[in-house]
Amino acid sequence: MVCTALSMLCSCGHSHQPASEALQKAYDIQQAALQHHLNLDSQLTTLVDPEPLPQHIMQRKSLWLQDMIEIPDMAHDHAHCSHDHQRVTVNLSDEEMLIVQQAWLDTILQIRSEIEVLMTASDVIAGEKQ
Repeated sequence: MVCTALSMLCSCGHSHQPASEALQKAYDIQQAALQHHLNLDSQLTTLVDPEPLPQHIMQRKSLWLQDMIEIPDMAHDHAHCSHDHQRVTVNLSDEEMLIVQQAWLDTILQIRSEIEVLMTASDVIAGEKQ
């Protein structure tokens, strides 16, 4: 974990200021949301037939990732980064950023829940009934 954090810090071409407690919590929530997204992607690869999943839910999942708001001055995984660190960012207080990131996490959890209900109802994942 320490190596990962160091490699992320070294990989960025810009400096990062120490984060407030609220901003660090927002970052942790953002990372949890990204992990839920990756877990959902892994779960979706087990689908025998992805057709039963409505397109609008898959579009919501895709749009959800595009809606990610980067947290200013935080080291981050460049896999989910536009790499344009000069772009205009949303000007939020640390507490507002915490609220935004919690809403972003809640959204992917809701999307995941909807997909899991559909997958269970449709019986479309391999090995579901063990």
